[in-house]
Amino acid sequence: MPPDVVAAVSQALAACGKVAFRYDDPLEGAEIYDPPAKANLKTRLLDLAGLGEDSFGIVVASDPAVIAALFAYGGWSYAVQSALVFDPAADPAPILDALRQGLNWRQRPLPDSARLLFGPGHDGDFAVIAAPDTVWLTRFKAALD
Repeated sequence: MPPDVVAAVSQALAACGKVAFRYDDPLEGAEIYDPPAKANLKTRLLDLAGLGEDSFGIVVASDPAVIAALFAYGGWSYAVQSALVFDPAADPAPILDALRQGLNWRQRPLPDSARLLFGPGHDGDFAVIAAPDTVWLTRFKAALD
């Protein structure tokens, strides 16, 4: 992603709430870093088979400079990134749990406090955004303008 696009999108996401996304390491300025579960034999085998869901950390941030790291995460270009923008006053635990459940959102509702779902398309060259209602899509678009 071009740096000016990353900056604009990161700013727009931050304008809509706190942002939780996959990231492997702690980030300076992140409000929460939820490290991956400790690996055991089962998780290692699932990871080797490409079926592991708990092999990544999750960061929560409201600073656009930190949020920009979601595009730097190696999974962006392979479409294995997912970000949830949520109400800053809400408990982040349901958001973290939802991100840990995987990337397929077609059969799952967004958590109650989620405002936006943001992630890459199949090759990272475009993004997909969804919301529980048009209010947050409109606010996101206005923040981009």
